[in-house]
Amino acid sequence: MAIDQKTLLFSLVIINALMAARRSAFPVAFMMIDVDHFKRINDTHGHPVGDEVLRRIARLLAARLRRCDVLGRDGGEEFCVIAPETGLEGARALAESLRETVAATPVVREWGQVATTISVGLCVARAGPGALSLEEILANADAALYVAKQGGRNRVAVCAHCRPADAAGDGEVAARAPARTEPATS
Repeated sequence: MAIDQKTLLFSLVIINALMAARRSAFPVAFMMIDVDHFKRINDTHGHPVGDEVLRRIARLLAARLRRCDVLGRDGGEEFCVIAPETGLEGARALAESLRETVAATPVVREWGQVATTISVGLCVARAGPGALSLEEILANADAALYVAKQGGRNRVAVCAHCRPADAAGDGEVAARAPARTEPATS
């Protein structure tokens, strides 16, 4: 198993955890998290500061999670969280908590602070008939992340699959990945 050298997070554990959670009868929340304007941080302050920002965010995210939750780095400036036995409201509350924690905790250097924010796309899946495949969960969370980024960053977006049909208000944004054309096998 490989360890990400910038954040010291296991890289493949997240897929195994998601597959195990999907075999249970409980909902599982999957979050795609992107560090907003990370290229600007690297370009302005240099890659060592960018690396420090990634390590700091990884520690902040990990500190807010339960023991059963899994945090991984998806590459670049993207992280992902799997929260087993977590429905939509709990996932939304967790995602907002993660977002607020990162926004409130700048990286402090001898010459000043580096403020950071994150955007979060989330998808909650359930087992049983009509359950989403792993690919659909990932695509829905990624589509929601894209909506959060397009909506101004430093926000949480819920995939359209997760929203009740009549839930439109409260400034909630939604995204839906393309529909699958073949039945899921997982």
